[in-house]
Amino acid sequence: MSIEGIHIEADTQRLDLNLSHQTLRGQFKKLHKVMQEFIHEHKNSLPKVL
Repeated sequence: MSIEGIHIEADTQRLDLNLSHQTLRGQFKKLHKVMQEFIHEHKNSLPKVL
């Protein structure tokens, strides 16, 4: 394999990692928002510990 090929492969893998990181962050933000809404809706019925 040529050096150019190795560089392209490394860049592609870096891009994949970046994309999956962004996807994870997006999903985490959505989950966080859902949890916030859930707690807001149910805060009167939840135990006072939270």
